[in-house]
This record gives sequence, structure tokens and C-alpha cells, in this order.
Amino acid sequence: AGWYFTLGPGGRVAVPNVEGKTVTQARSMLVKAHFKVDTKREYSDTIAAGKATRTDPKAGNKAKKNSLVKLYISRGIEYVKVPDLAGKEGAQAGALLKEAKLKLASTSEEYSDEVEKGKIIATDPQPGTTLRHHSGVKVTISKGKEPITLPDFTGKTEEEVTKTLSELKLELEKTTEFSDSVPRGQVIGQDPAPGTTVYHHDRVKVRISQGPEMIEVPNVTALSMGDAKKKLTDLGFQVQVKKQLLGIAPNRVYSQSPGGGTKLKSGSTVTLTYV
Repeated sequence: AGWYFTLGPGGRVAVPNVEGKTVTQARSMLVKAHFKVDTKREYSDTIAAGKATRTDPKAGNKAKKNSLVKLYISRGIEYVKVPDLAGKEGAQAGALLKEAKLKLASTSEEYSDEVEKGKIIATDPQPGTTLRHHSGVKVTISKGKEPITLPDFTGKTEEEVTKTLSELKLELEKTTEFSDSVPRGQVIGQDPAPGTTVYHHDRVKVRISQGPEMIEVPNVTALSMGDAKKKLTDLGFQVQVKKQLLGIAPNRVYSQSPGGGTKLKSGSTVTLTYV
């Protein structure tokens, strides 16, 4: 019985240290020590691919003769790919990278027109890049859309407004209207109002002056004074009546100033003369 548990099949022997050996060498050493061998593979940062990394039971531990020893062979250093985190919650960046056997190196924030606030815009390195396991990855998180304080365009030229809105990445919607007070080509007003907070690609309505409205004076000579006055006042003109010489026909227009076909601002005065 003593022989069985010592030198015989029931004896226990130490597992040899095979670290760094080739597969053939390691298997041979274990077989000579009277063990059965089950080979497995694992990643290793320190032992070259194809070489033994460890055994289970560990080297030096005693195990029964003819028992099974697991022999682990190095696959070399493990490399993983950076996952695509775009659109994921920024707060989950660390956990998501950990799942991919990477780690969060740092985070930064920037404005984005496309990516919702708090979500991931990009990683550095880019998705699909191959890295050594547990390497650091930088993550950029969205602050949402960048707020823009709308300038006051009153009195600016159309060219100036167009340039400014283009630089701010805002859209221009232009209309024109007559104005007696704002010179032609300059801004009368805007919507939204100056100081309003807007965002890239928002639409800004701007009203551009065409200058004063010019109305063609009709030819009213030979008309009755009543008809002439009505025709002129309906168009927005003021009427002044003068007599010439004796003024014997006050109900008939003899001449007018300025003459028919002239263009004047609304509210201008047309003088009618009778004789």
C-alpha cells in the first residue's frame, strides 16, 4: 500500500514549471512527470505567442500521477477595436469602453448641431481603430446646440446682413418695403428681435428698404377742378390751387406742376392752376 501512494500510480508529484517553453517542450515535461495534458490558449502581455504561460494546478503544486493538468499557451498580447460610441450617453462612456476592454482616458465637451446634449459626438482614436487592450480612449460629449445672440441689423446694408448671417450659420429670409425714413438698401427691421437667442440654421426675417415709394403724377389738365383734386388725393398727393391772370374759370384745370408722368413721393404737393 505504501508503494502505491509513493512510487506507484497513487503517488503525488510536483507540477513542473513550463513557463516560456514551447508547446512541444511543455507537453513533454508534463508527460514525463506522469500527467495527462489538456492544452488551452490565452492572451499574455509578457510571454510570446506560442509559448507556455502557466499550468493549472500551478507549477510546484503536487498532484496525483496521471491526473489532468491544464497547459495554457500564449496567444500574445490581446488587441481590441475601438467601439462606435457616437450617440450613446456620455455618462456611460467609461462602462461602454470597459466592456470593450478599453478605458476612458479623458472627456471633453463641444457644441453640436446634430448630436443631442449629453451624448457622445466622437472618440479619439476613431471607431474601428485597433488598440492594445485597456488602452485609453478620449471621448467628446455634446453640449447641445451653440446659443447665438442675434445682432441688431437696423441700418445695416443687405450685403452686411448677408455676410454676418452666413458667418453665424443662420438663414436669411428677405422682404422689401417702401420707407420714407430708411435709405434704400438698408434694414428697416428684423424678426426675431436683436438680442434674441437663436441657433445655427435658424431663419431670420429681415425687411430691406426700397426707399420712399415714388408715384407717377397723372395728367389732370383740362379736367374739372373737383375731378383733378380727387384723382390726385386718391394717389396720396397734396393739392394746391392757384389762379392765373383773372381766374375766370376756377372749375377747370389750366396747368399743373409738376407735369403728368413725373414721379413723386406720396404726400408731395401738386399745384393746379386755373385761369
